[in-house]
Amino acid sequence: MDTSNGSSGILNAEVAKEVIEREFEAKIRRKLTEAINQGYKLADEHVKKEPFLSSGVFQIQTRGNLRPYAIWYEIKNYCNEGLLPFQCRVVPTRNKSFYYLQIFTDTMELTISAVQSPKNIARPALFRDSNHGLNQLVLDLYGTGDTIVKSLPYKFLLTHGHDGGNEYRPYFINLGLPNEKRWIEKINILDEPYVIEKQDLVPEEKIEDSQNEGPKLVKFIEANHIADKELK
Repeated sequence: MDTSNGSSGILNAEVAKEVIEREFEAKIRRKLTEAINQGYKLADEHVKKEPFLSSGVFQIQTRGNLRPYAIWYEIKNYCNEGLLPFQCRVVPTRNKSFYYLQIFTDTMELTISAVQSPKNIARPALFRDSNHGLNQLVLDLYGTGDTIVKSLPYKFLLTHGHDGGNEYRPYFINLGLPNEKRWIEKINILDEPYVIEKQDLVPEEKIEDSQNEGPKLVKFIEANHIADKELK
């Protein structure tokens, strides 16, 4: 069923996959994967450079707390540089208990969450409950698992996580459409094969610049007034 014009329609797994692939074509999914990986790497490198952050068991907690900000930073840079065709904004929850990054176009909104399992969706939160309720309604009358899409924009979720033994890179990055309880459909974009093209190669000067990203990350956090906020 065609839901591209924003009219009502049933969103099941098959249709949801079509929507995911339409809103996030292959090259965009590849860039999202790159940005998330860069966020993991940036957080790890920043912790290693600061002795008081990398001492003992505290490095585990510090890396986990810093990683979301690093991912924000990389995603925003990718958008600003035109590598991702999205706009970004930092949005507070209704009670302003924490802030989150929202990536958006006219037809979709995407939020990012760290979770423990690739099967999980984001933890319950006011903004996510609101997102699900705005344009999706679960129909359990016949046990089909179908969801009605009432209007645009689609509410996408990207989740990521590490395997516990290696905190320095993700072992899954899921992109998909959830309802209140579970995924309607998702793609593990970390596992997708792709051909390395010339424009994907990182120039040498870009690699050198990445070594100085730590101070820029701190300035980014300060500029967005989120250093003292809980990030989910």
